[in-house]
Amino acid sequence: MFTKRSLQSLIRFCEDHGAQVVDDYSGRGMYGAKCIAVYCGRHSEVRDYLKRNSMGEGRVDSMGFDVVHYWPSATVPEGAEQIMEAHKANCADNEDY
Repeated sequence: MFTKRSLQSLIRFCEDHGAQVVDDYSGRGMYGAKCIAVYCGRHSEVRDYLKRNSMGEGRVDSMGFDVVHYWPSATVPEGAEQIMEAHKANCADNEDY
């Protein structure tokens, strides 16, 4: 589903537009299994990016004003763990997320 390169591009875009990528989302009907997700909030440009770049068969959860796009079978690809950890650290340091 995601390659190291596609995940890196997604993270870079999301960071530039105030969205957050996580690797531990568990959506409806996943029974605790974890996957990659994007917390878009009200950022329509992030949703447009996901549509334009055909990020695969994903699902959407809406929680009031916030929107989460997630891919139940998507996990962090091999070799991309450091990219994901760096993004998590960046989000932890940034109050906008």
